[in-house]
Amino acid sequence: MRKVIIGVIMLCILHIPAETQNPFSTETVFGDPQKFIKPVPLTSVREADMVWSMRVWRVINFKEKRNLPFYYPTEATDGRWSFMQMILKGMEYNLITPYQDEEFLKPIDFKQLMASLEVTDTFEVIDLDTGLPVQKAITKKLNPEDIYQIRIKEDWYIDKQKSCLEVRILGICPVLLVKDNNDNVKGNMPMFWINFEQARLLFANVKTFNPYNDATKLSYDDIFMKRYFSSYIIKKSNVYNRYISQYKTGIDAMLESEQIKDDIFNTELDLWEN
Repeated sequence: MRKVIIGVIMLCILHIPAETQNPFSTETVFGDPQKFIKPVPLTSVREADMVWSMRVWRVINFKEKRNLPFYYPTEATDGRWSFMQMILKGMEYNLITPYQDEEFLKPIDFKQLMASLEVTDTFEVIDLDTGLPVQKAITKKLNPEDIYQIRIKEDWYIDKQKSCLEVRILGICPVLLVKDNNDNVKGNMPMFWINFEQARLLFANVKTFNPYNDATKLSYDDIFMKRYFSSYIIKKSNVYNRYISQYKTGIDAMLESEQIKDDIFNTELDLWEN
């Protein structure tokens, strides 16, 4: 009798619908958070336990080899989405709220945001009826492939209860590179900020490529929480509230970025040496 019951249970497990196992098998599931896998909650930290902290801003460039899972696939395939495809879909289905500021005080309407990012180009073409040149306007919508940088705002701190150095990501800001008519980069334009804590539910349910094991897929939440990315620091909290690029250039800016990184880890080492 026991063998029969076990056999029935195994049959039920094997016949679980694929949609339950893959919450993003279709686009429509973006609008059904009930099927989401909840991310592992972060442990609470008391302000009194933070004996030291530093706020830094980083840049992740998707074109770097280690960061390629952020940029590909350029078209959703095999249940995988690129980072910006996921962000845009998440905002469309009201799973993520975009903000104008990094303090998350001024929300932006998604439709207004997308309209503001549209670019209208004017071309001169020949009218086939009159043979005269006329101006024709073409509106270009935002393409996720044009975005391959994001900024991260995070806090590094030492928790005296755990006796270790920890980090918490606070927000993420996609950066659009502005180009001229010759396709040369003129500068960059921060687009909007998203609250990382709010976005974790979506991040945990979108899979990306795992370069080390095809049998185990990584989610974007795994990438951020386990620090599976390459980045460089562009700013730390300072009295002038300025970026490194405002007082260092070229190789000096790179060395300053590395120096800030070393200072963070050396702070923990110096704490125990004293």
